Amino acid sequence: CIQLKRFNSAFSKLESDAILAAEIGQSLLEDQAKYDIFRENSKELDGLRWEKEQSDKTIKALENELKSIKAYCEELINNQRLFSLSFDKELSLQTDDLKQELTLLHKENNTLHSKYKRLLEKHETLKVSYDTSLKKQPFNMPKIEFTALHLLHTVTQHTLREMKATDVRVLNRVYKGMLDMTELSEMSNSRISHILNDLNHFHLSFEPNSPSFSWAQLISSMLKDMCTMMTTLNDLQADYVQGKIKSASSFP
Repeated sequence: CIQLKRFNSAFSKLESDAILAAEIGQSLLEDQAKYDIFRENSKELDGLRWEKEQSDKTIKALENELKSIKAYCEELINNQRLFSLSFDKELSLQTDDLKQELTLLHKENNTLHSKYKRLLEKHETLKVSYDTSLKKQPFNMPKIEFTALHLLHTVTQHTLREMKATDVRVLNRVYKGMLDMTELSEMSNSRISHILNDLNHFHLSFEPNSPSFSWAQLISSMLKDMCTMMTTLNDLQADYVQGKIKSASSFP
């Protein structure tokens, strides 16, 4: 009986120790699990902290780059503004110069037209005088000089009609606006060039020692001057229009 009691007492104590050991083991397992979780969380936190540091560095670098880009953009805007002002000023000066040249050329052209008109009036007066004198002369008198003046008048009128046909406004109406100013100017200048070539032989149809020959030389010289001025006027008009187009396309 005594041994049984001892056994029961020892067994009870052993059972209590086993339960306590089991509880301690369970607690240790739970602590180990918590530690493992903490360690994983700590590793993850370290990783997140490293990623944050890298992100902060990237953000800082991007901020610096953004500042540089903003500064560069501001510099470009300032340069563009300065270029715009300089371009506008230069274009305005060129436009004013072209306007002045056009005005002077128009004045010279009008002066030349006036001179030619007076010359033509003198020619008409001479023609009338010859007609009158011819009627007073015998029927069988030679009409060589009158024929020469009539030829001079006819050739001059024909040349003037050709010159008027080279006007860019006339060409624009003929081609119904299908050509731009540059093309019209080039076409006009090409036709004027042919007229100038013809004017080089203008006086060769007359006797060198006759009065008509001197008149032909004078009229030919004046017509050449008019053709040269018309060519210059065409070039100035084309440059003026091109300048306006470039200005409009560069700064809408």
